[in-house]
Amino acid sequence: MEEIANIIYEYSINNKVADEKFVKDIVKILTDLYGLDYYIKDLEVTKNIFENSRYNLISSEMIINISQSKILLIELIPLLVKNKALFINLDIARTIFHEVDHALLKKLTELGKDIVDVDLYKTLNETEAAKKYIEEAGKIESLSKDELKELVKFLIESIKKNMYYMTHHDLAPFERRANINSHLHLSRIIDILYDTDLSDKDLDKIRFYHLGDFNKECLAGYKTMREITNSPSYDYIKRIGNENELEKMEIYDFNPYRAYNNVKLYKLKDRVLYGLPLESEELKEINMKSNPFRVYEKKSR
Repeated sequence: MEEIANIIYEYSINNKVADEKFVKDIVKILTDLYGLDYYIKDLEVTKNIFENSRYNLISSEMIINISQSKILLIELIPLLVKNKALFINLDIARTIFHEVDHALLKKLTELGKDIVDVDLYKTLNETEAAKKYIEEAGKIESLSKDELKELVKFLIESIKKNMYYMTHHDLAPFERRANINSHLHLSRIIDILYDTDLSDKDLDKIRFYHLGDFNKECLAGYKTMREITNSPSYDYIKRIGNENELEKMEIYDFNPYRAYNNVKLYKLKDRVLYGLPLESEELKEINMKSNPFRVYEKKSR
């Protein structure tokens, strides 16, 4: 991560906001690190009407969109930190980490090395799947009554799943994982930047800002059920109508207590990362003072 920290440092110390080279250089480092050449093929950079950079990672399976987040906060940044470029550059770096993690998860899933071994990308691909379905079905006028019914049913289900994903984005297992992992990377970057001549006060404020966001990501979807919690990932997969996929998973059980017994041997960090059941006391460990990931800890001077 030192190479990425150096890129962020050079841009920020010179009060320069991330550009196409910034994004491409970081993506190249991560692509080489995780062996993602097959999954990330190219990179486009465009500008939208807000003059907010939007980066498209073109992969073999999907388009990964990277955009500078929290546009409305940009005007408030001077109130938070003196180095506005540092705040923005770190935020864009975290977004890059998030999107590259999607490509890495795709690779791990194909290799059978993912804990939640289920078709995680089904929701994201519903629109494209619907288009392909129509193309393969041919002209609607040529469809039989039964074929038309099947097409309508498929499209309705696709829309429902897409709508649920759009309104409960952060509860999707692959989004939870990318959200948390992006913070783990950013925390390491901030630790390295403390050893530079960037302002410690600015870094402290940015660290605390992201710590609050990190805790929110970890806690998303969890509910206490006496001694244990639910599983946000199981809940999400059920809600999009993929119950049959859950039944294929050895770690799943419709009974939450048995489900917890199936996963309790996994480390707490892994269960939080994938939204699996926890003990209620474990959930309390995720707070602004401590967390099992040990991220965004205050740097000792």
